[in-house]
Order: sequence, then C-alpha cells, then structure tokens
Amino acid sequence: MFKFEKLKLRERLSEPVLICGEAHEWDCLDVHSAFVYYDKFDKLFHIYYNNNGYGSGQGGNCGVGLASSVDGRMFVKSHKNPLFSNKENIVYCKIRVLHDIVNKREMWFGVETRRFFRRVFNSIKHAVSTDGEDWRLDEGYCFEAYAGWEKKVYDFTPVELMGSCGLEALYYGVNNKKTYLGLARLMGNTWYRVASTPLLEPEGWEAKTISPKSIIKANGTYVLAYEAGITGRYSVGLAYSEDLLRWEKDKRNPLLSSRDGKFDDLFVADPSLILEGNKLRVYYGAKNNEGIGSVGLAIFEV
Repeated sequence: MFKFEKLKLRERLSEPVLICGEAHEWDCLDVHSAFVYYDKFDKLFHIYYNNNGYGSGQGGNCGVGLASSVDGRMFVKSHKNPLFSNKENIVYCKIRVLHDIVNKREMWFGVETRRFFRRVFNSIKHAVSTDGEDWRLDEGYCFEAYAGWEKKVYDFTPVELMGSCGLEALYYGVNNKKTYLGLARLMGNTWYRVASTPLLEPEGWEAKTISPKSIIKANGTYVLAYEAGITGRYSVGLAYSEDLLRWEKDKRNPLLSSRDGKFDDLFVADPSLILEGNKLRVYYGAKNNEGIGSVGLAIFEV
C-alpha cells in the first residue's frame, strides 16, 4: 500500500491565511470548521468556513462564509458572505466538484438541532451550486445511519470510489462519549451504513476523538486527514487505506500540533489536503490561547 514514506515538512506559515473580520462584520469573533479545496474550473483555492458567536442568538454558528485565492496563500472573502445565515444551523460543510459536469458543485453539510443551548442531534443535508457562492438547498437526500452504534453522526466527508462513479462517505459516530470512524454508501438518494462496527478507534494521543476531515487519492491509496485529541487541544493525523474499510494510521502521527507563541498555540484541527505533484498542502483550522480562530497552512514534500 502506498504511503507518504518521504513526507517532509517544507514550510509552515507563521501567519494565518484567513483571519476574523472587522468588529462590524459577521465573522468578527471567530473563523472555524474551515474546508479548503481547489476548483479545477475557476482555478482558484476556496475556503468555506463558519463563524461562532456574533448574531447567532444561541452562541452557535452565524452561517457559512467563502474566501478565495489564486495562489492559496492570500484569500479574499466573498462580498456575498455569509452564504448561509445562522437559521440553517450549519456546523460544517464539505464541497465536491463534479468531474464530468462543468460548473456544478455539491455541498454536503451538517445541521445541528439545539435544545436548551445544547447540541442534541446532527443531520446531513445537500446543496448544489454553479458558481460556489449561490447555493440551492436540496431536501431529497437523507442519511440512515442512526440505528446502529452511532448516537450522533458528524463530519460527513464524501469520497468518490476509485474506478467507478460511486460515492461513499466517511464520518464519525459518537458512542459512549468517544468518537469512531464510520463509512456510508450513497444508494439512490439515501446514505446507508456500510460497516456495522467502527473502522478506527481513538488511541494514545488521539484520546477520545477521531474526526475525518479530508480525503484524497494518491497512487491507488486513500489518504485521510483527521483531527484527534482531547477536547480543545486537537492535533492532526493521517491514515491510509486501499478499500476505505481497513485503515492504517501513519506512525509519525500527529502530523501537525500546536506551536507555542503562534496563532495556533491552542490547537490545530479541520485539516484539508490538496496534492499537487510532489507537494502536499495541508490547510488547517487553528485557535490561539485567546480563543481567536483562523486558518493556517503547512506544505510538505511527498
């Protein structure tokens, strides 16, 4: 099985590539749950992100914002932000650009229901767009993975199957205060659980959390970037698989951790992988000890 055997850190930026907005803006308090991808049609890097706090009513998410970049380092926020308002209660989103249809993008996103200021349920929804800014919600999809070991489903990360047009998704399920890796398959408009038991369990530095965030394909191998660790002190790890069912963690994990005195000195989380030849970009969500969120970038040779 292919692995990033020669993985070597080339550069880790000392400043974030995306920060909070000004005091009067919707994202003035926080930038978090970021997902970064490269759009092959408009040839731009895009960050979709949440803001936590201002205008949320219950201290939750204010909506989803978008920032774009030519070089993947200097991002400009969309004038249409927020793309979704806080009434949808979107807690994260993952974008998929269809390879065979020009200018069609899919968004799979998580929606949480709150009761007495607590998260009590998370569901998966779908939206489509032609430009990445204006999205149409699609109520036709559902997810049927709640009848088994999962008490809640989160961080739904779609991945196209190698050698076919099928679509599966990794997610984490919560059970007994721990999170485990699960797998679902899209059949028609419904997602069904593939494995009746968790695929990966947290151990060691991962504490009680394994949360899949981004997956790519390299030389016939699926490469997963995930966040793990104790609550509020996350780091980033890698895992490899040939079939999405059997996974092997990278022995060098954690790949990225917090840095003293930097914008990411509290934790790093929400990794997004972009492979360009022998260069691997790892974008990640960061938070400092003052509670300010941002997005960072590390570049590896592979």
